[in-house]
Amino acid sequence: MTKNCTCAFNSKKSSPHHHERHLPEPPILDTILDHIGNTPIVRINQITKSEGIECEILAKCEFFNAGGSVKDRIGKRMVEEAEKAGIIKPGYTIIEPTSGNTGIGLALTAAIKGYRTIITLPEKMSQEKVDVLKALGAEIVRTPTEAAWDSPESHIGVAKRLNKEIPNSVILDQYSNPYNPIAHYDHTAEEILISCDGKLDVLVAGAGTGGTISGIAMKLKERCPAVKIIGVDPYGSILAQPEDSDLSAVPYLVEGIGYDFVPDALDLTLIDDWIKVNDKDSFIYSRRLIREEGILCGGSSGSAMFAAIQVAKTLKKGQRIVVIFPDSVRNYMTKFLNDDWMKEHGFVDDTIKHEEETKIQQWGGAIIKDLNLKVAITIDSQATCREAIEILEQNGFDQLPVTSSPNKKLVGLVTLGNLLARISRGRATPDSPVQDVMFKFIRAKNFEEFTSNTHLEKLTRFFEKHSSAVVTERNNDGILVPKHESKTVLYEYGITTSTPTYKSPFFNYASFCKVLSLYKIDKIIEYVIQKQKSVTPQNMSFIRYLTIQEILKMFMTQISSLKILDYTFICFETIPNLPNVPFTYFPGGISCIKDLTELRCNSNNSSEFFYHLLQFCYNLNSLTIEFENIISNGLFDLIASQKNLKHLKLFQSCDGVYWTDILSALTKHSTTLTKLHLVSFAEVVPISFISLFSNLHELNISFYEERYFNDFKELQFVTFPKLQILKIPYACPNVEYFTSFLERNGKNLKEFNTDTDNKLLKSSIVKLCPNLIKLSLLLKNDEMETLKIIFDGCKQLECLEVWCGEFCGKKYLKEDELFLSIAKHSPQSFYELKLYNLDDSELYPEDLDRFLMSWKSRIPFKSFSLIIIVDDSVKEFFLGGLSNLHDKNMEIIEKYKKLNIMKKFEIEVKDDDEE
Repeated sequence: MTKNCTCAFNSKKSSPHHHERHLPEPPILDTILDHIGNTPIVRINQITKSEGIECEILAKCEFFNAGGSVKDRIGKRMVEEAEKAGIIKPGYTIIEPTSGNTGIGLALTAAIKGYRTIITLPEKMSQEKVDVLKALGAEIVRTPTEAAWDSPESHIGVAKRLNKEIPNSVILDQYSNPYNPIAHYDHTAEEILISCDGKLDVLVAGAGTGGTISGIAMKLKERCPAVKIIGVDPYGSILAQPEDSDLSAVPYLVEGIGYDFVPDALDLTLIDDWIKVNDKDSFIYSRRLIREEGILCGGSSGSAMFAAIQVAKTLKKGQRIVVIFPDSVRNYMTKFLNDDWMKEHGFVDDTIKHEEETKIQQWGGAIIKDLNLKVAITIDSQATCREAIEILEQNGFDQLPVTSSPNKKLVGLVTLGNLLARISRGRATPDSPVQDVMFKFIRAKNFEEFTSNTHLEKLTRFFEKHSSAVVTERNNDGILVPKHESKTVLYEYGITTSTPTYKSPFFNYASFCKVLSLYKIDKIIEYVIQKQKSVTPQNMSFIRYLTIQEILKMFMTQISSLKILDYTFICFETIPNLPNVPFTYFPGGISCIKDLTELRCNSNNSSEFFYHLLQFCYNLNSLTIEFENIISNGLFDLIASQKNLKHLKLFQSCDGVYWTDILSALTKHSTTLTKLHLVSFAEVVPISFISLFSNLHELNISFYEERYFNDFKELQFVTFPKLQILKIPYACPNVEYFTSFLERNGKNLKEFNTDTDNKLLKSSIVKLCPNLIKLSLLLKNDEMETLKIIFDGCKQLECLEVWCGEFCGKKYLKEDELFLSIAKHSPQSFYELKLYNLDDSELYPEDLDRFLMSWKSRIPFKSFSLIIIVDDSVKEFFLGGLSNLHDKNMEIIEKYKKLNIMKKFEIEVKDDDEE
């Protein structure tokens, strides 16, 4: 019963479609599907009175359907008719392009009947609709709102593509399905006629697919020939006839009505007149219905109500309008129901105005300076779009002021959305200058200046129409930093620490800092100041410490809050006259630590620092402690006080650590800890305590001598049911104990790292750890057979890390033999090799070329990744490996990367200091 149907209105031919007799709702329902239909009609009272309306307006409240909208009717009907026709069978998939409500109706029906549902819908549709669809088990595919209906990227185009790709899938197609209008012809219209006793003069309804208005209109015109049918269409849609070409491209926010094409389900011959509506009137009337009538309706109900009022003003007393309210406010809680959303879009009604006036009165006297705004981050007009996008994404901004050199004059504004849109449409490239895509202030007709002394009342009025404002600072006070005698001391050693002004980029970025590593800062300082002639090995630590203090004083006040703090930065040997100032004593130090989730510190940091942390930091997820020969008061209390500690790293570099106290503090975290890393250079660690942590997901024991593993004898009998990552680099425990441990825990392991020299243990990895995905292992040049055994047995292995070359008189794998073995024996899942580069390792171009050529024929094919690992100490001259015949090797790598045979090539620097 679409517009092209043989049974269209006034046709003398009988209907080829199946019709149903309307029945009242039974007292007890078999399923919730039986609660679709028989929705109430409610009289509109307050709005008609305030608008001086004489006629009667009745609202058909379709949001009382089981799924919350008028579309539940067609969702149920289309599925049931498809079942009768054999179009849908058990195990089939239903795909539907929709504005959301039809999807909910279909997903509701499919959930009860057991079908898989995939919904494609434009991005502008509310998150609430998406959440309901997901709750009903539907799979969601979002599409660009601006995509034309017939483009491949539209929700209709994507649905068609999925239909072709997914076997036994069906698009019921609400746009052309005859049972869309028939559902309303058989039931919705019949319910209206019953409720109104056949007496109504006008029907007002929004048009989307057109099924609702067409189905109801056909039945009403058959039974009440004088009835007028008024269609409601938003500006920006082309359904209203004749089409207003000047306004057809206007974007609109109201959902569920309007289209950029005329669907087959819409019979335009049934519509007597059209009323166009805008977003503002639609949403304001929706809010009026909620506030004045208590009807919790959606945005398109406001569109229909606005149109009904316009029609009602032309009618007399005794006449009757029925208006269709399609859905409820449930789908729009974060949209028009939200005052801020309404204000952002310029949809301000009397209620919002009154509230704003009240707020302005309450803010009387307050100025922008009271907001304590931070210095704005800007970008130069000659910078690239790529740089702008990086700044926006790193800081979570969507707008960025643009300045022009050399005087930093503000010349424009660039937005993330506009940048990405220009690049995606080919109107700019990532390397285009920002000035080509920015909004240029020179085009503005006038400007309104805001300074730190501007009243908030004025700023509030400005934001009613604009999305952003620039506050200018008209003083040159700069940012003050506390003075300290250490600045003078540093000057004596030829080190000047000048105070930057508020214009410094250093301060721009410091305000958004979430990670602070004094370890890294200390490394940079050490590299820089060692070039000073006045700095000697004897005073190096002293100078480094003072310099760090000055850096902290310069920008600590600019940091709002930190997430990660690395407070390990200097050897804390006794230094005469060292002004040991705790981190929390610096300006802003306390506020910085309140939101910490990760901390790295020395055991001999000041007690004041630990006690300050105790007061404010209870939610550390990760804690790293480097134990020195002194353990300050407060450290163990800090460990014990954490509520949800998950990652713990204990780094022991000296003897005399108080393990009894440490273990006492750790006991509380026996169920929450998931990752444990122990490092020891000094003495035996009582590792039997590891058995306390039954929920470990990752265990890393980095000991440098086998004797440190004495307690592993006790650990060999412990089972960790959730352990998936085991790393024991450097020295290894007794082979018997280690094997016993792996017999209990190896089958669950996904990643395993060991430097064991024991050939029997290496050969047993397949049996002990058959499900590995990543393996790091030391294999000597006579152990190629062992590698073959591992490849044959570990069928899920994806990544292998090995050594090549010679080290300390030991000869490890040769590159050509390794690549040959990978080509012949690696499992289908394998795709990544990490090579630890040693001094005499050699990778010849012909071997590399031969290997990558053979990799091309892998079935199934996965692009290969090669990662070369080098020590931090040799990274500058990169001995061995690919450095031999470097240019030819790199040519080969580039060649196969272009062919997509090689996915990734990297040089990874191993930093033993951080380990």
